[in-house]
Amino acid sequence: MIRFDRWGRAGVIAVLGLVLWACGPTAEEKAKQEQAAEQEAKWAWLQEAKTALDGQRQQFAALDPETPEAEMEAAEAALASRQDEFTARLAEFINSLGLVQGEAPSGRALEAIRMKSSEDLLLAEEYIQKGGEYQRAIDILESALAIDPDNQALKAELAKAEADRYPAPEKFALVKKGMSEAEVRALLGPVNLRNVKEYPERHVIAWFYKKADGGAAAVYFDTGRKKDATPKVYDTKYDAISASGEEK
Repeated sequence: MIRFDRWGRAGVIAVLGLVLWACGPTAEEKAKQEQAAEQEAKWAWLQEAKTALDGQRQQFAALDPETPEAEMEAAEAALASRQDEFTARLAEFINSLGLVQGEAPSGRALEAIRMKSSEDLLLAEEYIQKGGEYQRAIDILESALAIDPDNQALKAELAKAEADRYPAPEKFALVKKGMSEAEVRALLGPVNLRNVKEYPERHVIAWFYKKADGGAAAVYFDTGRKKDATPKVYDTKYDAISASGEEK
């Protein structure tokens, strides 16, 4: 038989209210919920920003080569600004995840790291293509592999950068007299801009490619005596600079 105490229905409701209040989230649980919501918002921003950034990269790559220099520079600056903001916020997000060294990341953490790896791949390629800075690219790829060791794309790009860093004798021998700068670049890869030397009095530009032994091979271009003449290869020397730094 069901018995009701003297509190009646109102008393039962009051007791239930106390129970529900006692079972509500603690301050610590609320803080965790707020942190999780904040992380979700940050991750959503990163995903949208990545899509927008990749779209802007495609637009920049599709610009007509004849685009006025000022317009090209403005587009490049805008792209660099968005890229800098994205990479900074991505790094901040990864650092906030509290990753433990030696433990394999999973879930959202792995997604974020893979997103960073994709950016590192682009950055490494940019250093190579724009300035022939293979060592800088290798450093970037090695750092990326330290936190994403199973990434096959990073491994492949690192192996390629290391293989292309120094000109092999057989590949260097394919450079022939009369070749353009673009043809040499296609064979040997981009030259480090710090290793380009001009000899105005001789109408010559030399590209020096460092070798593993510390020396350098050289490709010499005749710039011609006419204004706006197209530089053409007129000589090559695999042992142009010795390991001790002496130019031969």
